[in-house]
Amino acid sequence: MGLHGHGFRDREILGPPDAHEAPAKTLVGCRRYRCPGCKAIILVVPRGVAPRRHYRLAAIAVALTLWSVMHQRPLEVRERVCVARGTVWGTEWPTLRRWARAARASMSVPVAFTLREVAARAAQIAIGRAPPSLRTAPLWAQAFAGGQAMS
Repeated sequence: MGLHGHGFRDREILGPPDAHEAPAKTLVGCRRYRCPGCKAIILVVPRGVAPRRHYRLAAIAVALTLWSVMHQRPLEVRERVCVARGTVWGTEWPTLRRWARAARASMSVPVAFTLREVAARAAQIAIGRAPPSLRTAPLWAQAFAGGQAMS
């Protein structure tokens, strides 16, 4: 048995649409499929869209790079990546730690590593996926390009 088409759904994606642009909300059209056997609905998203995340992979890669590799404060990282312009979070942004914990779980990093060290490892992986033509670009721009290439 195969999957059957089950319509379309728009998904809201947060973060900067390009490396040098301000953060924005973007609607992405996604295709849905249904498995006739188990009745599961599968949502197929474009490359660079993170499963079960509101932010695109490129935005997450930029945030982790700014926070862990370039040692910027969470407030500065939030201003660069986050769409919401409020001061609800104060000087912290808990989402950075949430993303670092998710990276730790997906990469099987030992618990002895701090969240910032885990974030730095994830950022270096994203930077490594950037095209060779961007090797002289800033690290956050390389992370953005590498995050776009990830799926």
